[in-house]
Amino acid sequence: MRIAGWAVVLLIMLGCSTTSKIYPGPRKPANEVATLSASPRVVIMSLNAHPMNGSALEMLPGRYDMKFRVRIHGEESGFPGLEGQRASMVCQISFDAQAGHAYEVRMDSPELLSKKRTYTQTQYEYRIEPTLVDRVGDAQSASPPIPCEWMGVGKAN
Repeated sequence: MRIAGWAVVLLIMLGCSTTSKIYPGPRKPANEVATLSASPRVVIMSLNAHPMNGSALEMLPGRYDMKFRVRIHGEESGFPGLEGQRASMVCQISFDAQAGHAYEVRMDSPELLSKKRTYTQTQYEYRIEPTLVDRVGDAQSASPPIPCEWMGVGKAN
């Protein structure tokens, strides 16, 4: 029983997300690489057309073309009118990764733009804009909103 308990703890520890190194050779010091992470609703699909599977990556400095998917579940937003709704969009951005910088694809909660009431229903309009945040030390800057293509919108089953 005690061995089984330790096996469960080990499996949980192994399942925890760590930063995946996506360059050849031994791991380099933090000041020689850039890191890329994604908020919980974002899945990094590819970098420079190479499929990726992870939410935290360590890369060499350079130019990258990134493709990622954003998944939105209405219940998570806390806004009225989105309960039971699901949506996903695919986004692309090119950026220059710099050594010592940490990049994060951030997807904040949808922003309510308007609320229209008709005789039979209430319609809500939201803005959903992912950004790429560049952090170095205590300073950070965000990209303009990243263009995305809606892949599916509808009710959850």
